[in-house]
Amino acid sequence: MTVLRKFTLTLLTLLGWANAAELSEQQASRQFGYVTMADGVRLAYVVWAPRQPGHYPTVLHYSPYGTSAAPFALAQRFLEAGYAYLGVNMRGTGCSEGVDVEGGGARPATVGRDGAVVVEWAARQTWSSGNIGMIGNSYAGGLQLATAANHPPHLRAIIPSGISASDYRESYKPGGMEHFGVAAWTLSTQASLAQPAEQARIDAGDNECAAIIAHQAPQRAYWDMREHPLHDSWWVERDAESMAGDVTVPTLVMMGWQDEWNLNAGTVLFRQLRAPAKRLILQNGGHGVGAPELRGYGFDHAEAMRWLDRWLKGEHNGVESEPRVTVYWEVTQAPPADGSQARPGWRSVYADWPVPGLHWSTRYLTQDGRLSLEPPADSTDHGERGYLYPTGTELIGDATQFAVPPYPAGSLNYRTEPLAADMTLLGLPLLRFWVSSEQTDTDFMVTLKDIDAGGTTLFLQRGFLRGSMRAVDSARSSPDQIIQSFDHPEPLVPGQITEISLSIPAIGHVVRQGHRLELSILAPSAIPAPVMGGVAVGLPSLNKVYHAPAYPSQLVLPLVPNETALPPPPCGALQFQPCRPAS
Repeated sequence: MTVLRKFTLTLLTLLGWANAAELSEQQASRQFGYVTMADGVRLAYVVWAPRQPGHYPTVLHYSPYGTSAAPFALAQRFLEAGYAYLGVNMRGTGCSEGVDVEGGGARPATVGRDGAVVVEWAARQTWSSGNIGMIGNSYAGGLQLATAANHPPHLRAIIPSGISASDYRESYKPGGMEHFGVAAWTLSTQASLAQPAEQARIDAGDNECAAIIAHQAPQRAYWDMREHPLHDSWWVERDAESMAGDVTVPTLVMMGWQDEWNLNAGTVLFRQLRAPAKRLILQNGGHGVGAPELRGYGFDHAEAMRWLDRWLKGEHNGVESEPRVTVYWEVTQAPPADGSQARPGWRSVYADWPVPGLHWSTRYLTQDGRLSLEPPADSTDHGERGYLYPTGTELIGDATQFAVPPYPAGSLNYRTEPLAADMTLLGLPLLRFWVSSEQTDTDFMVTLKDIDAGGTTLFLQRGFLRGSMRAVDSARSSPDQIIQSFDHPEPLVPGQITEISLSIPAIGHVVRQGHRLELSILAPSAIPAPVMGGVAVGLPSLNKVYHAPAYPSQLVLPLVPNETALPPPPCGALQFQPCRPAS
């Protein structure tokens, strides 16, 4: 799905133009208003509640988009389940007063504090039972954690999805490389999603919104980011992982393996959360996994409602005693495009993450392009392979982009032999390779693909790393994940062989018997695919990868046993996993 299409779908659904409501709005009441923060700033809100008087558990959707004018179509499913829906715009966005000082992040001391005020205000309202839960995808996910870190007494549970653990590592500068997605978000996306909602409030009789909008400052996230090229304290105080240890309410995290905005985020956050009850739901898919703005995937919504029912209604449905990790495998694309009719191939549950029973299988990169179980044998040279940087790349935004294979002279490919049995990947593959460049810096993009017996190639995952930002943060890294520090550059020495180690973002996939797994090493592209894209650093270079006993380049795969896969779906059927037929 292209970036434009994704945001168009988000906007249409937010305004109620997609998936028209079946339940009449006459069965619900709507109220617009403003709630006052500690410093006097007022945040715009809309509340939808069942028309029948009562005290309802309340779902809070707090974001910088159009939530303060959320239509009935967005609130409908929650009303049907016996909840009130409260949509609130973050300060400096939509019709809310104040200045957005977050730079695209969410700090507990600012917008998190506002969120806590909103929670306690909502708990006192006549339509509220006093039990508040939070929902929301992307920015709204980060706002949930920032709010929860302030410990508002009436917040009972949160359900963040599409969220980053570190905005630097996973959203704005993956691999230490500046990506253009945040520029598009700053310059157009955030405003384009908020403006129609602002107009909706004005049309509904809000006489204050127009004056508030006239005094708002433009969004500065992209410019603020550029002032902080390294992972410094500015980033740290906005990172969700910095506040995860302060979250003490039950937390359900949802994540798509191929999330085009956030790499690794859900699995990283889940491990760092200290909430007494927490769950993790994983599946193939993009940024919309678990997003109420896109009306969600049916099975995801059911999981979310069970979580809310347990902690806001007190229903003893057993969610706290179930296995903490659920994986939906091979979710297929199905109309309508918002995912509401998407279907998983099958479901597995695990006690924790990393999953118990995980074992590691090392595949060595060889000079003749194989991923071999055997380490390199003694040789008289370094077993080098070269590629022309940055002439080769691979675009994974959609099937049209992915149909163009990488330029052979600008990429290196490594493949397993056809597998004798199914191989189940579940975790973060670790890549360690030795490389030299003719320049003092170079960028790496690595991709993993599944190639069937007929040569059809299916995209699985990709990762990024700038050569000068390769330094590993040993304190944050663990045996199953390599994390770079990104706090200082280390230029390459031209011609010198250098070790590069990185984690490829997490993946859950079964490579079937007779298929092959392929690893590619190439350059990134400035073309958004579908969001991430950045200009390759440095001058053109002949980059070389080495394969020898002294330089045992290797891919270490996280494998789980005893997973029984269904027959693979057809090419093009999987969410956010383009494929290209054999040429």
